[in-house]
Amino acid sequence: MTCQPPNPLEQLAARAADDVKTLFSDDVVQAAHMLRIESPGEFEALRRELKAHRVGVTAWIKRLDEHARTEQARIKQEQQAIERARTEARQDRERDNVQDLDTRPADDHEREGFGYKMTPGAIWDTDEKAQIAGFSAVIAEHLIETDGVTETHSYRINLNIAGETRWCTVLADDYVKMGWVSSLGPRAVLFAGHIVREKVRAAIQLLSGKPQVKRVYTFTGWTRIDGAPVYLHGGGGIGASGPIDGVEVNLPQDLQGFTLKTKVSEKGLRKAARLCMDLLELQPADVAIPLFATVWRSLLGPSKLSLYIAGAPNTGKTVLSALAQQHVAPSHDENAPPATWADTALSLASVRSTIGDAPFLIDDFVPTGTVRDQELSAKADAVIRGQFSGSGRRRMNRDGQLISAKPARSTPIITGEALANGHSMRTRCVVLYLHQRVNKDLTEYKQYGRKGAFSAVAADFVRWVAANAQHVENVKRETFDHVKTVLMPRSNDRTAGLLAEIAVGLVVFAKYAGDQFGITTKTLDECEHVLLGLSTTQVESQVTQDPARRFLDLLGAAISSGSCHMLCDDGVSAPEPPTAWGWRPNGEKTIVTDGESEKVTDYRTSGPKVGWTDKSRQFMWLIPGAALIAAKDLAQKTGAPLPILSTEDLLRRLGDGGWLVEVDGSRRSRTVRKTISGHVVGTIKILSKSVFGDDFQNVSNVSSADSR
Repeated sequence: MTCQPPNPLEQLAARAADDVKTLFSDDVVQAAHMLRIESPGEFEALRRELKAHRVGVTAWIKRLDEHARTEQARIKQEQQAIERARTEARQDRERDNVQDLDTRPADDHEREGFGYKMTPGAIWDTDEKAQIAGFSAVIAEHLIETDGVTETHSYRINLNIAGETRWCTVLADDYVKMGWVSSLGPRAVLFAGHIVREKVRAAIQLLSGKPQVKRVYTFTGWTRIDGAPVYLHGGGGIGASGPIDGVEVNLPQDLQGFTLKTKVSEKGLRKAARLCMDLLELQPADVAIPLFATVWRSLLGPSKLSLYIAGAPNTGKTVLSALAQQHVAPSHDENAPPATWADTALSLASVRSTIGDAPFLIDDFVPTGTVRDQELSAKADAVIRGQFSGSGRRRMNRDGQLISAKPARSTPIITGEALANGHSMRTRCVVLYLHQRVNKDLTEYKQYGRKGAFSAVAADFVRWVAANAQHVENVKRETFDHVKTVLMPRSNDRTAGLLAEIAVGLVVFAKYAGDQFGITTKTLDECEHVLLGLSTTQVESQVTQDPARRFLDLLGAAISSGSCHMLCDDGVSAPEPPTAWGWRPNGEKTIVTDGESEKVTDYRTSGPKVGWTDKSRQFMWLIPGAALIAAKDLAQKTGAPLPILSTEDLLRRLGDGGWLVEVDGSRRSRTVRKTISGHVVGTIKILSKSVFGDDFQNVSNVSSADSR
């Protein structure tokens, strides 16, 4: 008879029947827990044995459940500890990789970390063990381009496509979208997948390490770098100690001539400085002094100043202006000005926001007597107004958002055979008249200008300004205030301020020349004498373009030409002589005087009625609306529109100009009531000579007999 081994489950059930506490011992609980996990069938057999021995298992099962939860928590903690250890180890490796990536050259495309791997010509997702791009790329430089108003971020990227190495530059906003990959050609493959683009973008950024950050300036003029004043030009930056290493200026191709000469001997610099002073001695002085003083004022920073040089052909205005331009741009001589009036208004505005704190020549303002003249005058007006206000044209982007305006930074020097029309424009610039050629052969100066002699002095001048910034600011303020006070009695506020800016340029340059070379140049007293003369010519130029003055001149011309007419204040008859008041001969008529008949010239009205005059013909009572229409019609025909918008505007301008003989104080109105043929009419009362000029009395004295 074979002896069977005892069943452990039955033995446990028997012991539990004797003492139920046996089931709750730690060893039994742990063993039962493992049995329930590893062999659920045997665990169910144990439950049946316990029930067969009449042992209650409800509390025991609860104890097993509690033990299971405790074990799960313990295992989870162990797993988390293991994961933390693994993460720390991976981070240590990646930190080492990042440090290594930061020091690797951009063309080393053997890189790994952050779950990605790069080999020359491929990028891999190491977690998925799959290739995600058929090219490799490393961001070598983070470029920050600034135009003085906004900043543009871009990345310079080294690429390896099928073994071929190349470079590309991508705007930061475009990089994120990854659309730039399509411009690399058909071999630069992004592999299929829902988020492959994002993975490739992340892989390139992470594996590129820390790119070199490079700031690039896209304008010239004064800025601050590390808190110190620096003058930017096409060749870099100039500070208090001279040229500064590491300052990169990137100008458009056609503006790269705005580069100062920074390498010159002390002897050569002294000679060039004397040449610059010689330019201030040229005749006529009322052109040479303001022109070349403006060069030095422009190098000191922003101002409201614009110069307008008018003269007949072959007087040398372009040659003189080009010499001024060559102080900052040696290659731009009289045959290659940086801009002309054939350029578009948008182009001129863009260039003048790029070139800052420097003279900027816009050559060849030549009206042609066509409709184009209005466009030409509008461009000149925009340039001068923008300079005076210091603002640029605001625009909207494609999303309808307002783009920051780029202000005008350079000082415009305008040349032309005629002056642009517009009173407001002429009050915002200094007009110079070149009636004759200069008194000296300029060939030698042109040669030195092309060689960069003047620009060498300009480079040293801005270095001196940077080194003496506070002193220069004090001199600027004191000179401006003094000269403006001297000029105000003979000028207006705008003109005095503009002429004072010219004096500032001359005085600061004189101090520089004295400090650096011990050379004396034009004194402030000499400059003031020239500026006083200029203030008179400026006012005269402005008066001819005053809208109220132009209205009166145009109205007189319209009446004299028969485009409109005046009546006597009886409301019927023609003033004498009729032809002077807009009437035209209309055959003959017979009149009878003391029984005798006589044939005389008959007259008819011509054009609309614009007002009345008295028997003495000393005063005129104008119909505001009709007179304004007549003047504006004639102005439009001449190609120079009259900038008076309404009769209210006309009345205000005539009143402010002192042209009104009488106003109605009781009604607080600039119009006066006049009774004509029994009807009361609101009129503008002015002197007839205000319309027809000082020789009006001679015209009015012509007898009717003489006019027949």
